[in-house]
Amino acid sequence: MTFPDMTRVAARCAERGSFFLLVLALLSALAGPVRAELVLLDRIAVVVDDDVIMDSDVRARLRDVRAQIAERGIAAPPEDVLRKQVIERLVLESVQVQLGSRMGVRIDDETLNSAIAGIARQSGLGLREFVDSLRAEGIDYAQFREQVRRDMVANRVRQRRVGERVRITDADVDEFLRSA
Repeated sequence: MTFPDMTRVAARCAERGSFFLLVLALLSALAGPVRAELVLLDRIAVVVDDDVIMDSDVRARLRDVRAQIAERGIAAPPEDVLRKQVIERLVLESVQVQLGSRMGVRIDDETLNSAIAGIARQSGLGLREFVDSLRAEGIDYAQFREQVRRDMVANRVRQRRVGERVRITDADVDEFLRSA
């Protein structure tokens, strides 16, 4: 905006008694042209129903899978195959978590804390040492907790889905007992 334009805007603001608009107009004139650089933070890799899987999620999971493959000393598949498998796994996980949410599956903090303490025990570490080892490996503890929560929701969904399909009748029990 040029100075004469600013003068007209200021005069109109003063006529209407709008001090706020007058101040805003003057500040914008003093600021001059502003340049903003567009910075790409992340990209959507996949949209899954009500959820999105970000490219950073895919990269993080790829990093974890590569570390597990290296730890086991096995040959890794080609990068494009590995990426496709990781994306398929993330999509399946997202579908299961969304289904769990719709089914009312909730993992409370006490259950989650107990599960994480169990993981630490299996690793031969106390909880504090386990958290420290995660940090040493570059794993954010809050993200780790949420991943464990998501895994637990997905497991409960799978258990319920299998439980819905398995029906054992009294006749089945009687037949089993006769054959034993």
